[in-house]
Amino acid sequence: FKSTLGPTFINASYCSDPQSVDRELSHLVRLPKSQKKTLMFGGFRDSLNVQEYRRVGDLIANSKVDQLVLFGQKPFGPLLDRVPAQVEVKEFPDFTSASLSLKHQLEPDEVLLI
Repeated sequence: FKSTLGPTFINASYCSDPQSVDRELSHLVRLPKSQKKTLMFGGFRDSLNVQEYRRVGDLIANSKVDQLVLFGQKPFGPLLDRVPAQVEVKEFPDFTSASLSLKHQLEPDEVLLI
């Protein structure tokens, strides 16, 4: 949905494996390069599989995400190893602190995939 303040929010209701993350990231790939794209990712609920996080890192690298916001206590190391240096990465202990931080920095034409 498009916020009255400008940013567009895409709520990815199901991201429990790399394939579902890939499907959701496809929304960002289709956007103009000039539009800022942010992914907010809290990891997988039931998996600590290093290979799955590594795969998500590869997907992020190919999706042209400008900013990656991670939250929670998940094994994000393998994911971060794959994310290009030009992607701005922010990490937060929980969803609430990540959301509050983003609230004050979103640009009017930005797209946020949660």
